[in-house]
Amino acid sequence: MKENIGKYVVIVLLLVCAGWNTSQAAENRGRTSIARSAKAGSVDNQVNIHINNGSQKTVKGVKAAISESPVFLSLRIEPGEIDTIAPDSSGDFTVHFNVSKDAPEGETHRVGFSLSTEVGGLADTEAEMLLTIEPAEISLVLVTVSPASVDLKIGESQSFTVTAIYSDGSTGDAEGAQWSTGSNSFTATEAGTFTITATYEGVSGAATINVAEQPPVYCQDGDSGGRAYREGETRVTTCGVGACAGNRGREICSAGVWVGDTCDPFAGAAADDSLCNFVDDDCDGPVDEDYVVTGTTCGVGACSGNTGQMECQNGNEVNTCDPLARAAADDSLCNFVDDDCDGAVDEDYVVTGTTCGVGACSGNVGQKECQNGREVDTCDRYAGAAVNDSTCDNNDDDCDGILNED
Repeated sequence: MKENIGKYVVIVLLLVCAGWNTSQAAENRGRTSIARSAKAGSVDNQVNIHINNGSQKTVKGVKAAISESPVFLSLRIEPGEIDTIAPDSSGDFTVHFNVSKDAPEGETHRVGFSLSTEVGGLADTEAEMLLTIEPAEISLVLVTVSPASVDLKIGESQSFTVTAIYSDGSTGDAEGAQWSTGSNSFTATEAGTFTITATYEGVSGAATINVAEQPPVYCQDGDSGGRAYREGETRVTTCGVGACAGNRGREICSAGVWVGDTCDPFAGAAADDSLCNFVDDDCDGPVDEDYVVTGTTCGVGACSGNTGQMECQNGNEVNTCDPLARAAADDSLCNFVDDDCDGAVDEDYVVTGTTCGVGACSGNVGQKECQNGREVDTCDRYAGAAVNDSTCDNNDDDCDGILNED
């Protein structure tokens, strides 16, 4: 923003040549000074020269001339000649000029002009104009918006800038300019030609926005083409995995893109996936991931106290505890222990035949058995023995190893 130094003042010169005629030419011949001021750099300044013929004769061929000046630029006087000025009538000349922008402030400059006639009336007259240079007036003359013209498609946006241009040729950023759209941005929402205007200190500038008609845009149903949907049409959608697979919703075609899908991939989902059923109950992709593994024990006999855990494998609960871990190949030891962990004790012990006895009992038979973890020989060495050995028969009748002792 720049300060407005002053107003431009136009001074009109009234040069009255009342009653001038040929006989009076000598006594009216002289010099008239006209004083005025103008701004340095000002353009199209004007001074009006008014000629009044107070004589009884018609004045013909009134001409005006003006001298050159380094301060007065583009000097010209119009018209160059007035054909006639009747008695008690008048005529006008106008001096046009610009003032050099480099004219020193406060100085006074002179420029001369003269009037002459071809026939009767006015004597040749000379005058001068005294010009005092005032400080150049710097004012806002133009506001421009950039870019001045832009082509957009529907949905596109454009930001604009505004520049203030002053009478001395300088520019400013025009901070605080008011925009017709409320801001310096424009978004194309429909086809047509639009204008955005910026106003700064009472001066406005504008830019043109051309929004082209857009051809209809369709949405395709599937990557391979399929049915084409118009703007605003909808189609059914599916989503979800696991227990939520096949959930349904709808989406809408907007600017060639499917948007607003209402399908909820978690509709019907469980809070967690702790059931062992090989189903993604909480619809997050993994199966049975929240199943809680617990510890287990198993086994009998020598395997009693074996440990494992209850796991979920492919939808089935599986106990990893092995009831035969540490089991012997068989249970043939007579130790009252279920060595092969099958629930029976010493069942694989092998019974063998035995003999015993002396004398009359010699050759008694039995077997070696496993009873409650102890090997027991069932052979009775006294089976068949007499009460005593009183018979003299050279035989140990009572099976005690002594012959005929009784």
